[in-house]
Amino acid sequence: MLARYTLYMDFHELSQNLAGLKGDYFLIKCPEMDFTDTEKPAYIDIFSGDKELRLDLTVKDLPRIISFLRRSVFNKDYKPGRVICWQIKNLFSYLHHFTGQECFLVDELSSEIKTPLILDLKILERYCGIIQAPPESYIEAVRRLRKLDLTALKRIYNKLHLPLMKEVIPAMENTPLVSDTEEVYSYYDIEGQVNGRLKATPIFKNSYNPHGMGEKEKEILKAPFYEQVFIYLDFSAWEVRIGQWLSQDKALGSLFNEKDIYFAIFETITGKKETDPQCREFTKNLILPVMFGAGVKRISESLNLKEKNAEIYIDRLYRAFPDLFNFLQSQTTLVQEGFATDYFGRKRFFEQKQEYLAMNFCIQSPAATICQLKLVDLHRELKLKNLGKLAFSVHDGYGILCDRQEFRQTVGVATEILESESEVYPGLQLRATASAGIKLSKMKELKRRG
Repeated sequence: MLARYTLYMDFHELSQNLAGLKGDYFLIKCPEMDFTDTEKPAYIDIFSGDKELRLDLTVKDLPRIISFLRRSVFNKDYKPGRVICWQIKNLFSYLHHFTGQECFLVDELSSEIKTPLILDLKILERYCGIIQAPPESYIEAVRRLRKLDLTALKRIYNKLHLPLMKEVIPAMENTPLVSDTEEVYSYYDIEGQVNGRLKATPIFKNSYNPHGMGEKEKEILKAPFYEQVFIYLDFSAWEVRIGQWLSQDKALGSLFNEKDIYFAIFETITGKKETDPQCREFTKNLILPVMFGAGVKRISESLNLKEKNAEIYIDRLYRAFPDLFNFLQSQTTLVQEGFATDYFGRKRFFEQKQEYLAMNFCIQSPAATICQLKLVDLHRELKLKNLGKLAFSVHDGYGILCDRQEFRQTVGVATEILESESEVYPGLQLRATASAGIKLSKMKELKRRG
């Protein structure tokens, strides 16, 4: 049974107990904590060696708790500690809400406090395709951690997961919208979906779900301040661009200079130049399912075609973009021992006879990584320029709140960030679209300048 420490604890005595342990690894488990409901208890469990304790996060005692965590857990003797965690983002988000600090580990008054090594076991295991319950002890956590190739995970973990859990998601979860007269908040689970996407869940007492916003919710939700507007940006032809980049299909890449990629693909496979939106929709509903493994029967049913005609269209796609489809088909043969590995090293387990799903995974998984890397870049740039705040994320879409007089500048900065190249994904051609409005239900698309 966990020893319980609250407001009345002797932090010095507790620190002395922990200081006597061999090594400097701790396990910290952080369950979901509802900062919108102060009557609901919030706590973290700390394990090390044979010692276990439950630390109640009483709001009025948070300054002392933060000091204790900084100096006795995340750091020891002014040296960076090493901490294994489970959902550490929840702790960062909870403390952000009550202290206003983006990262409680940063002590602006002391240059002696260094950055600790934080290893979130849940994120690391999920990235490796392993889905397990939280560890029940420090020893179990260490055993599970040792099974992972941390050297291979280091680059993406440091560039993506650490800033997500320490900065970006806590800030986004603490940027409320208003529903009727009360503030509502979003909640995200990092690596929450099998292909690596964030998973939004309405766990708070005052919640909204960005991934489940229908027209009714969009009509109700408002900005917190009268002078604020919503900006929403997403990527044009997102999966097609990712597929072209991964496969280096030159024929498909040559179409990105066209005004609309789907009209350009339609012309390529039919020989007809069209501007009818129905032709664009037909092309989109043809190429994306085929990229993800759909066959003749499914395309025939979804597009209301005879199977013979569906087969003709699929064959034309394969002939028009051979490098793309050769790459996608090769992914099913690369599934080894039930696992497939994407461009960035994320793994996913496939049951027997489900190897065809690797065609979807090889696109969606790196796409999720790139979307979230952009989320990190966008958060940091908006903060640097003091232009607005990320309010929510919907896969390859980004919701921003900003002052009305700054929305053009904010759109320009955000678009530049989203379309910029990176050493992590060199050569990827991206194009963002933007809309703005005072209500999510009445957003107007913004025309690009130049």
